[in-house]
Amino acid sequence: MGEVLEYTARREPYEVGRFVYLPDTRPYVFYLKLKYESLKVVGVLERIVSSFTRLKIPILQLKMSVPHGVGCMLRMIIIADLSNCEEEASRLVSELGKIPMVVDVEYDKPLFDGVAVDARSFPLTLMGERVVITRKVIYKDLFKKGWEKIGSSYGALLYLIGFEIGRDAFRNHYRITGDRKMAFELNKKLFQLVGYGILEDVEINDHRRRAIVRIHGSFECELFKGSGGNRGSLLKGIVAGWFAEYWGGVDFNEIIAIETNCIARGDPYCEYLIEVKKST
Repeated sequence: MGEVLEYTARREPYEVGRFVYLPDTRPYVFYLKLKYESLKVVGVLERIVSSFTRLKIPILQLKMSVPHGVGCMLRMIIIADLSNCEEEASRLVSELGKIPMVVDVEYDKPLFDGVAVDARSFPLTLMGERVVITRKVIYKDLFKKGWEKIGSSYGALLYLIGFEIGRDAFRNHYRITGDRKMAFELNKKLFQLVGYGILEDVEINDHRRRAIVRIHGSFECELFKGSGGNRGSLLKGIVAGWFAEYWGGVDFNEIIAIETNCIARGDPYCEYLIEVKKST
């Protein structure tokens, strides 16, 4: 257990944001567009923040979006509390608009007292491709109801879907990096970035085409803690699909994937053995 804590200790929860719920505030959402060149100009952020400071307006949240592609317009979203000074919103827009590199400034009033939501950002993207954020209250039914209604056949379906997801993801990341080991490292980081879990490669033996990986904090398996069985079918498929491509495009039927540990049955982490069938 100490090893698990050590591996996860450097990670902290990250609130995705663009939403504020703080009672007793009047959170306004300010939308700024900046020239792409501002990424290399020192002091732009300082001047933006100073505009709020001069008017004694506290910033509740600040997000920056850098589109995938050189030359695209940057977007900054700032949620600030204008309690007792809502008349300053227009003045603040004027002040921000005078800052070099700032192209446009607009704002939305609170949805209602204490609540603000970014209502102008759509679609969401990562690496230039559309992404969807799904809260646990929603995705839990995707997994739990399927297992309840269909049983182990649902696990087999999740594995099949996961395998194709993993295969396609590895191909995409290989096109970005041009190197299979770098593509695997990118896979690991993005796996964590999107919230699936923290992936640790325990063993990768390219000669034997055999790998052991651990997933700490699996979003899939944590739903089934106490169930007593393995439940990591989707993520097992994703990892198996990765290695199918990593080892040169191995066919689905030639890959063996076994979940040897699972937090759903009380283990401290989920662990998977992935290997290519030995030719007879």
